[in-house]
Amino acid sequence: MGSDAAPAKADWKAKALLPGFGRGWIWLVYVDLALPAVLYALAFLLDNPGLSNFFHIYGLYVVSPAPVGLKDGMLDLFFRSGTGIPGLLIQIYAAVRAILRRDRTDLVLCLLVALALFGFFFFELNYAIVRPLRFS
Repeated sequence: MGSDAAPAKADWKAKALLPGFGRGWIWLVYVDLALPAVLYALAFLLDNPGLSNFFHIYGLYVVSPAPVGLKDGMLDLFFRSGTGIPGLLIQIYAAVRAILRRDRTDLVLCLLVALALFGFFFFELNYAIVRPLRFS
């Protein structure tokens, strides 16, 4: 009876973080790359302004890992508008969860995804990909 209690307790701790979460980098690739790619394809192929707006807003608020950008050549924080804050929290959650599980590979891959997304939004490449979309 005592030996069954220890695995149940450890199992509860693993499930408390997020059941079915698995490896964080896979989840980040889904949320930050796969889902936006599907949204972009739908917006482009259907030529729908509503989908185009949804794709752009999803990218700015959910995918962007940091509320930063360049303004007049200087680093600017956009905490006032809230852009990038949910994305930053998602990235932090995935990294902290990898640290708690002591999964170094997952942590490194989570950080690489976050770094790639940070560069993508910091250098405003997101605006280059929305040009073909119709917003009105």
